[in-house]
Amino acid sequence: MQKEEMKKIIARLFSEYGFTVQGKYYYLDLNEVALIAVVLPRFGQYVLSYNFSLKSVPHKEERIKGDPFTAYDSRLVDTCNVTGKKGLNPESLSVDGLEKDIKERLCRYFDPFKKNPLDHILSNTPMVRGNAPDIFVLKIEVKMYLKTVYNIDIE
Repeated sequence: MQKEEMKKIIARLFSEYGFTVQGKYYYLDLNEVALIAVVLPRFGQYVLSYNFSLKSVPHKEERIKGDPFTAYDSRLVDTCNVTGKKGLNPESLSVDGLEKDIKERLCRYFDPFKKNPLDHILSNTPMVRGNAPDIFVLKIEVKMYLKTVYNIDIE
């Protein structure tokens, strides 16, 4: 499969899941969180990376300008290595294989945000619950918000 074909399939599947596609970014606006995702080339394969923002956290206006990916409250660190799943290699995947893989990733990464976003975030922040399957790195505003509103202290 060619790289451009892979990108079209990924964009279609993200759109079917509920994301809006703008350039290389995919946006999902839920009740309590906003998510941004991107599929990036890394070492000959592609990896899914995403960030989220809790809507209840007060945000500084200047953070919204510039690169939209860095304006969010968090980042998921090294999706590929954390989950043990390999990245996407368009040359080694069939269309059916790619569709199955992307659908699994969409459900695994984003369904928990639809169900209980705060619990999902906390259960994947190592300073809160220890051995987390994903590792969210939270910005200082989020840590302060969680401490003030929920009395949760994250170092």
